Amino acid sequence: MAFQSGRMQVTNETVSDSTYFSSVFTIVESTNSQNIYLVEQITLAEDMTVRIVASEYPCDDNQVSELAKMLSSDASYTLSAFF
Repeated sequence: MAFQSGRMQVTNETVSDSTYFSSVFTIVESTNSQNIYLVEQITLAEDMTVRIVASEYPCDDNQVSELAKMLSSDASYTLSAFF
């Protein structure tokens, strides 16, 4: 099986170029996302798939993690003493 790259034109959910009939393809996205994910749980399901539970924390306009900013701020913590 040979892998080739090319440019497939799809119009009205139809490809007219027979070169691409019965093809497996992907759509290339030209945008990047800069987000941080806090993984909370990883489990192996009965069907042998890995399931991940995570929370997304976006970055600001300077590509700095909002989560990292929150964790580095002293205002985010409350200290309690127990006697």
